[in-house]
Amino acid sequence: MAAFMVVASTLYQKIKFPVGEGIGEVLGDRKKARKCYVEEVWTEQKVARAQTNGYPRV
Repeated sequence: MAAFMVVASTLYQKIKFPVGEGIGEVLGDRKKARKCYVEEVWTEQKVARAQTNGYPRV
């Protein structure tokens, strides 16, 4: 990211980068990020339970 002169902030879910004569900015969505994280953890737990019960990996 340093090669592209990008600054990322996980706390604010924001990325800033140079654009022409200004600075571009991309913002994240905390609610959507949290929902995605929770769904991923739930899926991993479900797969782990299935594996311990002898079912094939999903």
